[in-house]
Amino acid sequence: ALVYNLYEVNNINLSSGLSEKERNKLLNLISTKLEISKVAAGLRLYNLGIHI
Repeated sequence: ALVYNLYEVNNINLSSGLSEKERNKLLNLISTKLEISKVAAGLRLYNLGIHI
């Protein structure tokens, strides 16, 4: 839900007059944060002995 809210908030910002370059930069930043979150979650599960 938190991730969805982050996207929702930024999506509103995306339509408020950002240039295409700024929009892409923001989207890249969001996707990078999401990737890091997925890796971190995977590591936590791995450390708990749950292998995906």
